[in-house]
Amino acid sequence: MSFLQNLLKLSVTRLANREKVELSSFIGEKPTVFFFIRRFGCPLCRYQVKDYSRIYESVTKVANFVVISPEFLGHEEFTSNGYWPGEVFIDEKKECYSTIGFKRYNPINVMGVFFDKQVKEMNAKAEAQGITGNFAGDKLATGGVIIVDKEGKNVLMEFKQKSAGDHCEPQKILDALKIDETVEDGEGSGTCGTEACGL
Repeated sequence: MSFLQNLLKLSVTRLANREKVELSSFIGEKPTVFFFIRRFGCPLCRYQVKDYSRIYESVTKVANFVVISPEFLGHEEFTSNGYWPGEVFIDEKKECYSTIGFKRYNPINVMGVFFDKQVKEMNAKAEAQGITGNFAGDKLATGGVIIVDKEGKNVLMEFKQKSAGDHCEPQKILDALKIDETVEDGEGSGTCGTEACGL
């Protein structure tokens, strides 16, 4: 992918200790799964992260698996609720998001989220699991999943949200990493259409 070389030149901040980490530091030993969330308070993001936690152990046997947020705001509640078992990083300047080309809502079209069928369905599933959220932070961002091979030369999978309700199933990540495992559809399952998710 054309953005990959520029992406790996960027740095993010490790949430745990505020250390600057170059994305290129993940390259070398094994592939890396980068999950870019919209914001920490987003109930859909919390739901998606919890869904991916089901495959965390399997994935981390063969790949790095990290969550990246575009801001620090709301990290305390996200962390204390234990949605994600792995490391979390912050891209405060949103350089990764812009380099990859994740779209941004504008103040007008973001209102359509309230009427989006996928968003409504995922919110219902999140509520069923007791997952709540808030409106704090950047509500115009979108995110997705990027899987990079261990040499840092190829994107094994690229998923970009077209809607805040877009969610790439955990099985897609396992398949991209050639992990011979099947994830049962559950409350965490979602949709990753051919236009949004490319292998």
